[in-house]
Amino acid sequence: MELLDGDYINRIHLCSLNILEEIGVRIHNEELLQRLSSTSGIAVDHQKREVKFDPGKVEEAIKIAGKNFIYYGRDYTRKVKFGYGQNVFTSSAGQWAWIDWRRKKRRHPNQQDFFDAIKLADALENIDVVGGMAEPAEIPREVRDIFIHKELIKRTKKPVVAWINCKNTAEYILKIFEAVSGGAKELQDKPLIKGLLTPVSPLQFNKEGSDILMLFADRGLPLGVGSMVMAMVSGPATLAGTVALQNAEVLAGITISQLLRPGLPVLYAGIPHISDPRNVNICFGSPEQGIMAVMITALTKELS
Repeated sequence: MELLDGDYINRIHLCSLNILEEIGVRIHNEELLQRLSSTSGIAVDHQKREVKFDPGKVEEAIKIAGKNFIYYGRDYTRKVKFGYGQNVFTSSAGQWAWIDWRRKKRRHPNQQDFFDAIKLADALENIDVVGGMAEPAEIPREVRDIFIHKELIKRTKKPVVAWINCKNTAEYILKIFEAVSGGAKELQDKPLIKGLLTPVSPLQFNKEGSDILMLFADRGLPLGVGSMVMAMVSGPATLAGTVALQNAEVLAGITISQLLRPGLPVLYAGIPHISDPRNVNICFGSPEQGIMAVMITALTKELS
């Protein structure tokens, strides 16, 4: 499905480059700001925590970024290929609330929900990557992501995905996956895990996300950069404007990743959303979300 011609795609991309050059992003992580300070084509204002990007530097990062990688399960024969023209279907990385259809109410998922979700996704032939689906409320939030990753790698042989909260838990999770792989080099050669940097719209990178970006880049592990701009709340009201802002945030993450580790495989992730004007809640599955997904897909194909 196509909605945009080449000229319109180029106009959106140029708008994104202009956002990064004129406005930039705010990074709430002093270590990352220091690492970017001596880089040509990058203007760092430590007082404001702002980073602005020369368009040429962004285009260079797009060019050198790793465009494809193979993602493995605990059983190395269960693998998926990103960037090879294949569709990859993933169950959700984890939700904070589930719908109880019998009571027609939201509720917090529990451990049994989480285990059932893994079992279901593992059994479904067309699910390639198994996500946690649930954030079990009984597990303390400070260690919940460790518990989720531990159970995922134990209960399915398929590739897995889940949210990571911060650097401290990320390091512990990586130790688990290194033990399964046989070491840090083995994990890098055949990654069982990928990081995810989620910018905080509009145009901010928090400390936790920046820490994860640096950690995965330093380890040479694949990284997804996924923004979720919400039209009329954290982004413009127009769909094209929201997509331009989303693209700017993702390109900022890609550029930073390539400055830290040139050639690092990067997944252009995330999807812009639209808000419900009645209550300002996010509208998952809205028609506008689908339209913007098509726009983002066309944009990323053009960039690659």
